[in-house]
Amino acid sequence: MKMKLLVLATCFSCAGGVLTAEEGRERFVRVAELEIDAAQADAFATAIREVGQASVRSEDGCLALYAVAEKHDPGRVRVLEIYRPPTRRTC
Repeated sequence: MKMKLLVLATCFSCAGGVLTAEEGRERFVRVAELEIDAAQADAFATAIREVGQASVRSEDGCLALYAVAEKHDPGRVRVLEIYRPPTRRTC
C-alpha cells in the first residue's frame, strides 16, 4: 500500500513540475484503475505511450497522460490524465 501511494505521489509531483508554466490555472485529473493481462504488459505499455502522446498532441486541454503499473503486480495499472478545464465563453 505504501508503494502505491509513493508512486501516485511521485506522478502528481512530476505533473506539478511540468505544469508550473500555467500557475494559477485550474486543472483536473482523471484516474482510471485497470486490470490487464500481465502477459500483455509490454504491449499495453507501448500502446498507452502512443495514446498518451496522441492525446497531448490532439485533445483540446489534455496536458499529460501517465500510466503506472504496480511493481509486484504489473497487471494492475493506473492511468492519470491531466486536463485544463474547458475555456468559458462570455456572450
